[in-house]
Parts: sequence; structure tokens; C-alpha cells
Amino acid sequence: MFSLSKKDSMFIKGVAICLMLIHHLFAFPERVPFNYVHLFSGVDIELIVGAFGKICVPIFLYISGYGFSKSGLKPMSYYYIKIQQVYLGYLFIFILFIPVALVFFSDNPRYNFSPVTFILNLFTLSSSYNLEWWFLDTYFLLVLFTPFLLKLKQSLFAFLFVIIFLFIGFAILRYLKLDSSYISIKDFLYWQLPFALGILHNHFENKKNIFNIFFNFKVNTVVLSIAIITILYYYLATVGLILGTPFFVYILIYISRGGRGKVIHELGKHSMNIWLTHSFYCYYLFPSIIFFPQFSLLIFLFLLLVSYFTSLGVEFFRRSLSWNFLK
Repeated sequence: MFSLSKKDSMFIKGVAICLMLIHHLFAFPERVPFNYVHLFSGVDIELIVGAFGKICVPIFLYISGYGFSKSGLKPMSYYYIKIQQVYLGYLFIFILFIPVALVFFSDNPRYNFSPVTFILNLFTLSSSYNLEWWFLDTYFLLVLFTPFLLKLKQSLFAFLFVIIFLFIGFAILRYLKLDSSYISIKDFLYWQLPFALGILHNHFENKKNIFNIFFNFKVNTVVLSIAIITILYYYLATVGLILGTPFFVYILIYISRGGRGKVIHELGKHSMNIWLTHSFYCYYLFPSIIFFPQFSLLIFLFLLLVSYFTSLGVEFFRRSLSWNFLK
């Protein structure tokens, strides 16, 4: 299969974060403060692309799984440090936004102060302050699970058996409507699939197999990849997006290596900060301002710019406070 460079990964993250913003802006009409002007009359393209935008989650996990696999098996302390880095990045955003929300937006029930709620959110055991932070504890579990998967990948049968078994566990928990109180085991069992696919990508990229025959960076393969993603999404919804992620990543690599995407690459460098902050603007604190431009494309660009400049500000404050260890 095709290999991914750091530059490729950053471009992919940039596209993924744009899809995340589109997903949160337009995939949930009930959360939009007022009607906006659609890009095309008669076709709700925003809703269609917004629904597809959920692929941002498997993309981020796929790239993460690939990166951990490419780095090779490390001591357990390495994975603790990775978790610490992400948590400290989250903590910095938490310190900047949550006190402001609790003081100036206390009329919103979400930000009525409670010591228990505050502590749970502080340690990512709850995402009630910002629902889009649900991903953190799932990611932490996957990082802790990584050494086991990397050892297991030497036996393809065992690797596939475990990830399928875990996914079946998710299906059972969903059917029984069971889950843990604070850390979602069900989310972990579900989202380990794209993470594991990323690991498999790295495992096969230097080996002769059918995937290398398929992914040969030709235009006809791009067209076929689009068709495969469309079929998978149509019949399998979110699971289809997960299974289609390798094909979508391939398309993005094809675009990236065509010499395009400097802006997207820049967004990729700020993807974590944009993820952690954008929903404060479009959902919880200033939704009316974000949707003020009224035209869907302008709404998206406005949120993207606000979130990007927020990230620049966050990085400036980090450097000013000598919090370079957050990197």
C-alpha cells in the first residue's frame, strides 16, 4: 500500500478538520440557530456533505493508528507521554474557555457550576461542557491498547480475530443498551476499527499484495475509490465510512502529491486546537454570530477563520508562558 509521510498526514488532518466543521455546522439542522441560504437551490448539499463529514473521526484514528505502527513498538512510558501531551493540550483549552463560560454564560444550563461536573470534565470523564470532547477518553484507551495491537499484528489472523471480536462486543452492548458511566467502553469497541485499519495499512505498505496493485496512484483508481466509498456509505452508513477510510485517504494523498494544499496543510497543524474550540463558537457561546453571514459557504469560512485564529492565539499564549511541553 502507499506510504504516508508527515506532510501527507498533515494534509489529511487539514481536510479532516474542515469536514468536522462542515459536519457540526450542517449535519444537525436542529442545532442551527436560524435558516441559512443554501449553496444550491433545491438540493441540501450542506446536509449531504455534513453527514459525510463524520468520516473525520475515522480519518483521525486511521492516521493515528498508522503513525503508532510506523514508529514501532515502544516502552509503555512512551504511550503515557503521548496521552499526557494530548491531555495537557486539552487542559490548556479548558483553562481558557471553561472559566469564561461558567462566569459569563451561566444562564446556559450547561454552564451552571457544579464541583462534581467541573472535576469530571477537567479529567475528561465527562464532556458535558462541550459534547464534541467525547473523543478524548476513547482516544486515550486506544493509545493504551496500541502496544497489544502492535504485538498482535505479526499474526494477521489473530489481529483480525481480535478487532472483529471487539466490534461484535460493541454490537452486543448497543443491542443491550449498556455502557459504562464515565469512560465509554462502547465507543472504544466501535472506534478501534479505523485505528486498527491504520495499523494494518502500515503493516502491508511495504509488502507485495493486492492492495499495492490497487493503490497505484492513477486517476482510474481515484474514480474507483470514489465509487467504493459511495457504495459503502450508502449501504453501511458510518461503518461504511470507516471501511471506506483507506480509499478516501488514498484520494487525499493523490491530491496532496499533486503539489496543492498549502492552506490545508497549515490547517492540519492546528487541527487539535480547532477541534477543541470550534464548537464553543458554533454551538455553545456564539452560534448567532457564526451563522450571521447567512450563506452556508460564508458560515463555514467564518467558523474556520475564527477557529484558526483562536488556535494561533492559543499557540502564542503557550509560547508566552513557556508551556512548550504541550507540543
